Amino acid sequence: MKDNAELVTAGAGTVLPNDDGFYQITIKDKDIFLLVFPPKERGRPVDAAAIKEELNTYSIDKTNHFLISQVINQAAGVPVKIAELVEKKEELVTRQIKIQVTRDRMVAVLESQENQGDNPLTLEDVIGKLKEAGVSFGIDGVAVKKFLADPEMKVVCARGVAPIPGADACIKYYVDFANKGRPVELEDGTVDFKNTRMFFVATENQLLAEKIPATKSIPGMDVFGKKVIIKDGKDLILPVGKNVNIVKNNLMMAGLAGEVVWENNKLAILPVMEIKSDVDLSTGNIEFPGSIIIRGSVQEGFYVKAEGDIDIRGGICGAQVEGKNIKVGMGVFGMEHGYVKATETISAKFIEKANVFAGTDLYVMDVILHSLVNAGEKVIVAGQHGRIIGGTITAGVEIQAAIFGTRSEVGTVLEVGKKIQVCATPDDVKEHQNKIEDEMINNIKADGKIRVDDTAYAGVKIMIGRHLKSLADSVKHATFFVEEEDDKISIGPY
Repeated sequence: MKDNAELVTAGAGTVLPNDDGFYQITIKDKDIFLLVFPPKERGRPVDAAAIKEELNTYSIDKTNHFLISQVINQAAGVPVKIAELVEKKEELVTRQIKIQVTRDRMVAVLESQENQGDNPLTLEDVIGKLKEAGVSFGIDGVAVKKFLADPEMKVVCARGVAPIPGADACIKYYVDFANKGRPVELEDGTVDFKNTRMFFVATENQLLAEKIPATKSIPGMDVFGKKVIIKDGKDLILPVGKNVNIVKNNLMMAGLAGEVVWENNKLAILPVMEIKSDVDLSTGNIEFPGSIIIRGSVQEGFYVKAEGDIDIRGGICGAQVEGKNIKVGMGVFGMEHGYVKATETISAKFIEKANVFAGTDLYVMDVILHSLVNAGEKVIVAGQHGRIIGGTITAGVEIQAAIFGTRSEVGTVLEVGKKIQVCATPDDVKEHQNKIEDEMINNIKADGKIRVDDTAYAGVKIMIGRHLKSLADSVKHATFFVEEEDDKISIGPY
């Protein structure tokens, strides 16, 4: 091939002495022209395959086969441009590029293998190799440039975007189960071992727990441009037990006031708290808005307070107990500092050296000994040997027992027909005793009575309203009352 010159290649039609058609291929500058001449009479037309075979010997960028067919069919003998010559370039020998993709298809690593030539790598080389490997997403142009500057490096050339899994639903508890049994820390840094948070109490409609809903996942994309799917978060069912309500699908609320417990893997509210042991360091002090059953005793220095009833199967030993109706299976041993206060009734086997306050009635099976007792209506010591010995017993309507006092004339004060302050506490005891003498002279109309089934010993003081009678001798089987006409304490049959 000669540059800037016209070359002519004659087809078979110019060589053979017959009437077949023939062609000519001419080249001018870089343009290739085709001339096709028609056959004469019985001659054969030009063979397209021969033209194409010859064109293959030229360095042609693209061959327009449709145009060649048109020129052959027309056979007009006119030169028609069918292609252009391109210059052949010598192949450059470069390093081989290797692309490694991690198993999760999230990272592509670029490295070069052994040096096979002195020609530098180009950006086109790298892009071509990435395309060949199918890497199309997350390509790091800065990393590729670093690699081109130093092909001996191994670089991460592409990173996918990891999918974000959905978060599972979870429950946020507003009851501090984590600190169950831990003593309360006081402001001075010490701890109160009598308040150990062994029991959790909720008021009605109190928020107990909240479900944090599950979230949807966010898809990712690998280096091949394919979406990566991951699971959404899992939902869960709220552990709703007895007396717990679900509000707004996600909130667990107390349906009533009571103890918060786990029952059969569900959060429940019990209106009655049951203590299967003594109230001591193992339980700590107890305050509860419902009723309480204690199968043991309440030990010294501890307190039990309930808005409902309290049923103590054991006894009360130097402790403080407050409730609605209080039942003590054994007895109350006050140790001169314990007290029992009920807004309604109290029943016990015995009461000794204790302060007891009942809103209505007090029932004792055996004895009231050296105690301060106040009852809004009646104090009844039942049984043939029921005794009241020492202390001060006050009732709004009636006091009844088999025996008052002792032969040794132990000081015992019985008073009825007075307004009882049910809210009284042990702090009021001394003040109450100081007022006894003052009340004797108050003009109070009394309808109360004091009944003794067996003996009221000498030394017993009987007070009915403002009237006082100190027994100089024992009285048997009698009722003490006030007659309006006499305006004094009278003694009648039991």
